[in-house]
Formats: sequence, C-alpha cells, structure tokens
Amino acid sequence: MGWLGIAGVEDGVSLLGVLAWWANPFYLWALLRSSLGGKNPVFSANVAVCLASLTVFLGSWAVNAVPVFTPVLGYGPGALLWYLAILSLTYETTRYGGTASPMLVSGLAGTVCVLFVGLLIWRGAASNLSEREKLPFYSAKRGFICSVEASPLPIADPQAAIALEAESKQWLESLRNWRVAAVQVGSTEYFAATEGSPESQKPPYMASRPVSAPARYTLRVDGGYPYVNKWSDGGDFVRMILIDNQTKSQIGQLVHHREINRKVGFCPSLTYFPHSRNEEAIRWLAPFLARP
Repeated sequence: MGWLGIAGVEDGVSLLGVLAWWANPFYLWALLRSSLGGKNPVFSANVAVCLASLTVFLGSWAVNAVPVFTPVLGYGPGALLWYLAILSLTYETTRYGGTASPMLVSGLAGTVCVLFVGLLIWRGAASNLSEREKLPFYSAKRGFICSVEASPLPIADPQAAIALEAESKQWLESLRNWRVAAVQVGSTEYFAATEGSPESQKPPYMASRPVSAPARYTLRVDGGYPYVNKWSDGGDFVRMILIDNQTKSQIGQLVHHREINRKVGFCPSLTYFPHSRNEEAIRWLAPFLARP
C-alpha cells in the first residue's frame, strides 16, 4: 500500500520502515533523468539508496487501506532484486563524479548479496517446522516468526502436583489448560474447580486448599506467559525451567522468544539445556521425566 502505511504508524509499524517506500519515486526520477541524458541524477539515486536501506526497519505492512497490517516474515528474491536495481543505477551515476564512490556502491551490493545468502542458510539451519511452513525455501527469514502455544509438560504422572515459581498468576490458567491436576504456590494448592462452583466462573477457574504433600517437580518461570494473541506481562521472552525436587537437579529448560510481530506470540528457541537441538518444544524432556 506504499505511503498509506504512514497512516498506521500507531499500529506498531516503524516510521523508518514505512519511509523506505519513498525510494521508488526517487529511483524512477533518477532513471528517467539518466535515460533522457540530462543532468547527472546522482543526488536522487543516492537518496533512493538511503531510503531503500530503511527496509530493514519494516516489521509489518498494510494489506489494505483500513489499514490492516501483517508482519514481514522474511525477504524474497524480489526484495533483493529491487534493492540491487537501485544500487545499479547509483553505481552508474557515481561513475561520472558523484557524491559516492562506485567502489563503495559495489561493496554495499556485494554485502547485501552475502547477507541474503547467509539468511537463506540460517533459514534452513535454524528454523523450526512452523517457520519453514510459512516461508518458501527461496526466502530469507527476518527473525523468529512462528506462533506457538506453550507445550504441555510431559510429566510422568499427570495427576501429580507441580510447584510453581512465577511472577504472573496467568500461569495457573496455563497449567490448568495443560491438564496438570494441582499447582502449588507457596503453602496453597490450586486444582480445577467443580463445574458450577463460584471458582469456575472466573479466571483462573481453580479452587484452592492447603498443601498436603510436597510436589515432585517445580516449574520455575521467568518472563511473561506464552499465549498466542495476548500481550505478555513479562517482556519479550519466556524461560521455563523444570526441577526434580527429589534430586534437587535441573532437568532442563526451554526459552520462548517473542516473534517479529510483538502482538502475535512466542517462538521456541533452538538451543535448549543442556545439549538438545530438538525443534519440537520440550518433548525432549520426556525421557527424563519418565524415569521412576
């Protein structure tokens, strides 16, 4: 939608990213002047390069004039060719005594190509299934782009209580949705409220009682809570650490990073504790938790 995106800056679109569209009229003007053989349009060509470079700040774009926005997930060959076309014209104009060196423009073009290839490799080597499904193989991803809900804890006994250490009470509802029978917070134990009871009418839809026995596992959480299409109250990441209370050892951890469009959700990192490269959330914890 071009310049109409400026109307939606309040939606989270970076103004710098929106201004990148204005490279087009400067580029076309420079191309026209070069074709007609007039004054060397080096100034317009250089402005076009500067504005086009702001594309890296564009996190989402308007799909209609309402405007409704969608996140920028990555860069395809079209974006690369568009930028190289602008650089090619700038190279020609600077060859005849402009404000920039042709070698500088050539270096910039080469750097952009190398970065694009590097992002393509990163997409293939460091993408989970959800990311690969959203980007074709010839596109380079811009960052974490998948939306995932927090994975259920693969505990050996789903009827066992879990001790929770988290700043947000939203985790009570998360664990309830994961079918955890009881959640211990301090000296209080929460469990699913009986249907029709007062507790079942409002979040977290759980009743409470004093703790009767210590929990086998402790879930320690830093950051917000990973619900899709909800803001986190803890920043741009969620770190879940699972501890075996019997051995006092840390079984493992999983980190979810907020994806490119901050309003959408979280994406699991690919580096887990201690050595796993598994892409399937925290399923790798299952063998540890299944031990007697």
